[in-house]
Amino acid sequence: QAVLHAHPARIARPASLLMHANRQLCRKRLGGFVTGFLGIYEPGTRRLTYSNAGHPPPLLRRSSHGPIFVLDEVGSYPLGIDDAETFEEAGVQLEPGDTVLLYTDGITEARDTNGDQFDPRRLMCVFRDSGDRPAELIDRLRQAVRAHEHGQVARDDQTLVAARVL
Repeated sequence: QAVLHAHPARIARPASLLMHANRQLCRKRLGGFVTGFLGIYEPGTRRLTYSNAGHPPPLLRRSSHGPIFVLDEVGSYPLGIDDAETFEEAGVQLEPGDTVLLYTDGITEARDTNGDQFDPRRLMCVFRDSGDRPAELIDRLRQAVRAHEHGQVARDDQTLVAARVL
């Protein structure tokens, strides 16, 4: 996160920001990698421009109970693996009532006592059946994941972010 905050002012596009962050992380030789989704939302036009570096693709639900789309038009390797990696951008036009859901792989890889994952299909079902309010959606998803895990400790971070277009 600090690498992104310290970017040169001339870099302002999602793909360019991820490329900058990737080069910085590769130079540091951390011995690991970082996934990331970077989106820039323009409220005046309701346009979301995004780039993805190995992160689970966000979901978009059109209006209250409309269809769900996976924002997977672009994707690449995680950051910190190859300093020559390039990143692409995609954009989506959002409308009032749309909801965007971002999540980490700790959500879809949460396991029950049999080792079965809370896979993307389950995530999409809860997303589809949840209300309009982002806080309600996050609460329902957290409850569903916890119920799936049957009290087991999570193996990975479980982060959810939901935003509704006004």
